[in-house]
Amino acid sequence: MPCGFCSIRRMYGKTFRLYPDEQVIADLRAIKARGARGVLFVDDNVTLDGPGLKELCLKFEREEVNDLFMVMQASVFPIAADLSIAEAMARGGVRMVFLGIESGDERNLKVLGKSKQSSRTEKVVRALREAGIIVIGGFIVGNPDDREEDVRATYRYVREVGVDHGIVQCLTPYPKTELRRRLLERGLVTNADNLDRYNGFIPNVRTEHLSEKDLARIMTSAGIRLYWHPRYILQNGIWKACPAQSFWMLWNNIKFIFTGYAGRMFLSRHRFRPGIPLDLPDGLPSPSYPEILTPGKDPVYGRHPGTTDPVADPMAG
Repeated sequence: MPCGFCSIRRMYGKTFRLYPDEQVIADLRAIKARGARGVLFVDDNVTLDGPGLKELCLKFEREEVNDLFMVMQASVFPIAADLSIAEAMARGGVRMVFLGIESGDERNLKVLGKSKQSSRTEKVVRALREAGIIVIGGFIVGNPDDREEDVRATYRYVREVGVDHGIVQCLTPYPKTELRRRLLERGLVTNADNLDRYNGFIPNVRTEHLSEKDLARIMTSAGIRLYWHPRYILQNGIWKACPAQSFWMLWNNIKFIFTGYAGRMFLSRHRFRPGIPLDLPDGLPSPSYPEILTPGKDPVYGRHPGTTDPVADPMAG
């Protein structure tokens, strides 16, 4: 996906590759044989090929590996194009989906590289939940032109769009992303070097109207209103699907309050010391969406199969 805030395209190149369905099924059988009861598909773009995903999930059902508790990441557009994908995912064993929603504001979606998504989001969430799939929605605040009312509106949108649980993060200038460069050019990055604080929850940017401290304060107060709202808690399907996690979910809600107001929301004790430059060289943009979908390009080396000539790719060594 052409998300300007994400580092995946720079890490993995302009295209994506798929393992054969048979290999995926063999892997699932192997982990079942070792006693696993669930699996997380870490592929960010597993739903990019909607028809392919639909067929894969139906194969999970036919091959009887759908008794695993499967968790997938998903994008709105491919499922919106064919809502029956949601039912196929459920039949294949998908019990939980992380859906990259980001915002209900078209202005911010354009900044994030997801224009014209908001009109499709609600029907995709509804289709997934009606199929019995728990929907975790990902949202982003702290966009360049956000005011306080925009940030609070995003937290209200979490409830309105109907997800089971919303994870609201602050726009983060991750290394070597196109968005980082644009934020640096506008002077909106408040912490360019200390990656220990790049956990998605701690503001490392300001907006044209809000300081870093303003963002931390608003995110915490709006988050309390969301995560402790009785109706929000009752509609959350995670409680029923994963009752053993109930205590830790409540504990996270408590940590959210005191770490949020301290300006270090969910700060980890891990430390990250990069040994490479954090920014893209001048004139080097991240791959565009058309480039990602160009057929015939090797996703890792940027070559057309059967040739030795590298496709023009500044990342090629």
